[in-house]
Amino acid sequence: MPMEYKPRKKKQLKPKLGRKRGRPRKDEYIEIEVSPGEQVIQSTDELEAIKRNIDMLQKQLANLTGVEAAKVETIQDLDDTKVKRGNILSIDKRNNLEHDIKKYESMLRDKETSLGRAAGSGGGLAECFTNNRRIDKGLVYNKLARAKKALSDGTVGRISASDQQKLGRRKNEIERILKDTLPSLSDCNSSDNSKTDELAHYLIAHGKKYGRMEVELKNINKILEPENPMAGDLRYLWRK
Repeated sequence: MPMEYKPRKKKQLKPKLGRKRGRPRKDEYIEIEVSPGEQVIQSTDELEAIKRNIDMLQKQLANLTGVEAAKVETIQDLDDTKVKRGNILSIDKRNNLEHDIKKYESMLRDKETSLGRAAGSGGGLAECFTNNRRIDKGLVYNKLARAKKALSDGTVGRISASDQQKLGRRKNEIERILKDTLPSLSDCNSSDNSKTDELAHYLIAHGKKYGRMEVELKNINKILEPENPMAGDLRYLWRK
């Protein structure tokens, strides 16, 4: 019996929906667009240079943060020795010393040095600044150290409220004593020579007896009024 021919049914092709994105095949490439302002790192040297720049920026940021943190003064214990026998600086003298410290630090940081003949009675060879051989680098170090010490010795800083009250009570006590013992301004302006001579002798004796109180009061006023350039002037105590 002859076989009957039956045509095959064609398979219905399903539309391609696109394969799920995962790891690309080996024959696929990913293109990355780079804007004109961007740079592509092409070597390890460039990468190391970028890391060094990042480290430098981080150090600069840390320094700036440290400066801002240093501006926030912490409360310090009151040093009675500085108050009674010290020499608290006025705001003008503090500013001058701070300016000198910055100047000396800048000189030591930015100037190249070499061996040269230093100025002064010592003479001889010393490490001097290249642009001016007569300035001994060691002298600048000494000036910087003295300026820092003078600023530290003459500055009290922020003190507690209880210490402020303590200084205020002592201030009132000393002021009462000095107002009762100091001469009047009219006596100082007298044209009578005999009174002038008598006043001079009196002030010498007064200084020997009350000089320490005057020093203490000047220091107290400078501590309580650190921004007042006239805080160390005691002429307000003199009677008219």
